[in-house]
Amino acid sequence: MRFLMNMALCMLIFTILYSLISAFVIIPNRKASKYIHRAKIKKEKTVHIMDVLLMPMVKVIRLLVYMSPDKTREMAYRLKKVGIDEDPRTYEAICITKSLLIFASGIVFYILGIKISMIGVLGLAPIYYIQKKDYINKKMQSKEKQISWELPYFARYFISNIKSGKDVIKTLKIYYEKRTASALRYDLELTLSEMTTADVVSDESSRVKALENMDIRISIPEMSDLIRGIIAVEKGIDQTSYFDIVEKNMKELALANLEKKLKKYPKRVNFVSMVVAVSSLIIIFIPFIMFLMNSNI
Repeated sequence: MRFLMNMALCMLIFTILYSLISAFVIIPNRKASKYIHRAKIKKEKTVHIMDVLLMPMVKVIRLLVYMSPDKTREMAYRLKKVGIDEDPRTYEAICITKSLLIFASGIVFYILGIKISMIGVLGLAPIYYIQKKDYINKKMQSKEKQISWELPYFARYFISNIKSGKDVIKTLKIYYEKRTASALRYDLELTLSEMTTADVVSDESSRVKALENMDIRISIPEMSDLIRGIIAVEKGIDQTSYFDIVEKNMKELALANLEKKLKKYPKRVNFVSMVVAVSSLIIIFIPFIMFLMNSNI
């Protein structure tokens, strides 16, 4: 009877830890590889049962989280840009809540007298928190790479439309509507909103400011060159020769991106993530299994 109770407790803890570990490291399975490409093209929103169960605790911790207005605005932009539909304080509360849950699992191991597993779990809690905080930075870097890849196409499309006599706002709006999976989509949405508002009140300086804000947000030199030309067009200055130079630079950027891709060896599984996952499972569960075996004697 005691053995069955311990086994049930083991399965419960394993389920909780597996859910938490898989939330920040990739644990591949046999069918995962053929869905990777689809997942990159079309992301589907899924609701995890763990998130639903933790939401009451998240709401309480959110009340205790403080962020300055500047940090809140910056974090809100970063979350939206990488596709996370949470406000900054809620995201911070989720990170803290899941870390506390891992810590609580360590206390369970302490009560059972399995000190090695307890140490492993307690060490995993701060690692998880740091990993979740760093996740945004990694996603932002990934987004910058995607923008760098898309930029030559965006520049070619924009310049060809401007040369044919189309308006700046109309050109940006058509690109925004057609390219639903664009890496620039969120930045274009903000820029169009600001420029449209400025257009309603006939404020040319605000339209220019909206483009300057887009340049600051993206912070890519080649994009800055393009936006500089767009601002000049907004002021009524002919930029035909300048755009010819920009197009040449964009072709060089496209070639550089292609060379980087060819040099990069494709990795199916992140080695560091696998080491963390396997090491965590070994440290936590081997002592637990030994404990169960001894309890049956």
